[in-house]
Amino acid sequence: MTALPARDPASAIDHRTMPFRRLSVSFRVLWVVLMAGLIGSYLALLARPLGAVFVGRSTWPALALLLALVVAVEIYPVLPLARQSVAAPTNSVWSGMIWSVSLADAAVLAFGPRAIPLHFIGGLLNSLVEFRRPWWRPWLNATGAGLGGLTSGCAAAAVQTALGGHVGLPWALLVSVVALAVTSRVTNSLLLLGVGATRDRLTLAQLAEQLRQGPSFWGLDSMVTPMLAFVAIQAPVLLLPLLGVAFALRHTAHVLLSRTEQAATDPLTGLANRSAFTFHLDGRLRGRRSATPFSLLVVDLDGFKSVNDTYGHVVGDRVLVEIARRLSEATGPESFLARYGGDEFVVVAPGDLHAAADLRDRVAAELAVPIEVDGRPIALGASIGTAAARDHMAEMDLVSAADEDMYRRKRGGTR
Repeated sequence: MTALPARDPASAIDHRTMPFRRLSVSFRVLWVVLMAGLIGSYLALLARPLGAVFVGRSTWPALALLLALVVAVEIYPVLPLARQSVAAPTNSVWSGMIWSVSLADAAVLAFGPRAIPLHFIGGLLNSLVEFRRPWWRPWLNATGAGLGGLTSGCAAAAVQTALGGHVGLPWALLVSVVALAVTSRVTNSLLLLGVGATRDRLTLAQLAEQLRQGPSFWGLDSMVTPMLAFVAIQAPVLLLPLLGVAFALRHTAHVLLSRTEQAATDPLTGLANRSAFTFHLDGRLRGRRSATPFSLLVVDLDGFKSVNDTYGHVVGDRVLVEIARRLSEATGPESFLARYGGDEFVVVAPGDLHAAADLRDRVAAELAVPIEVDGRPIALGASIGTAAARDHMAEMDLVSAADEDMYRRKRGGTR
């Protein structure tokens, strides 16, 4: 029996708070290897820098200015002028987005690999400021940012060395930033694959789908990087006005992303809402390949109306929050979970109908455990319908198929 916590039912559910000791051994080993590799590489670069450096030690104030901009951009949400106006998105593909990448990349282009630690600093500050996580999460994000900066910075340095003095500074910066952007993208994708395989135990098909569902605007932040590097080299004092511009852009982006996420989130449970589910399912069906099957589960609670009638809507809301928490634990991070409306939830899960049947049994068993309210147990069941996605299938056709299976089970008394 599970006792309901006495908390505000509108509080969002955070599913990313697992202690480090409970993570898989393979992921913990990967984390240690990545951190050790990053530290060793930084020390090696300090001992023997790579690549041509466009500016010398006499202009180190420019690097200090870029570092100050990196710090200011990442800590902006906790500054007094932003506390009342900035609401950071939390559980979305934008989570962990590092806003100072262009500044750190510009420092690498201008100062060479010795400026690579700015990526690590930006990633660490971003994670510490934006999210409440276990201690290992900020360091993981910072390590990923540092490794991305390390590989891309070395690639840019190699290009600069190859170009030598054969081209002018603007062309050298443009060619270098292309190598930087491509290398950074590849590195980040490999890191995501490694974390997904070891921590979340995703299959190759699920990992590929995860990458496909991520933000598709990669490389856009690199467009401004050559200009920032050029200013840092030629007129570093002009970096000072960028602080106000960076704050304005950061604030605008946060407001837009926050409103976008609010529009896609169920305010009671913190899950995706019906609109977000429809958008997600439509995208999955349009991009579906036969090699990556997935199924839809429709979960309809049995007897929930009597809970509202007996205990009131406040208790009913608390029950829905607890149901959402159980569904999140049962379905796992590889599935897309949403509140479809009222007491109905939907799950887009990887795998065929056999995998969906196994997941249905796990969900039913999880929801069958009574919930304790004021010392009295509340037993709720659920009728769960399943349907497998097929090629050229419309979104509503898949939902209707799962609905029909759910109503058939409800009429037949099966779960």
